[in-house]
Amino acid sequence: HNSLEIIDKKSFENLINLDQLDLSSNFIYQIDDYSFFNLKKLKRLNLEMNLLRNFFNYELLNGLDSIKFLELSEDYILTSKNLRFI
Repeated sequence: HNSLEIIDKKSFENLINLDQLDLSSNFIYQIDDYSFFNLKKLKRLNLEMNLLRNFFNYELLNGLDSIKFLELSEDYILTSKNLRFI
């Protein structure tokens, strides 16, 4: 685990075959829109134990077509605007 605070939209742009990403136990408080856009094969995303407050929006989740597991426990999520789980 690291001391990551911000994930910008270019952080993972060349990791197109990534299927699991564990960013847990950092200090992430901001994830830029489209940060996960090129991760079409990502199935597991772990963001637990960070400082996230506003996570859910279309631009952030856009591109996560294969996501099966999203971990957000022990974050401080306050809003979930315009998100629908199907």
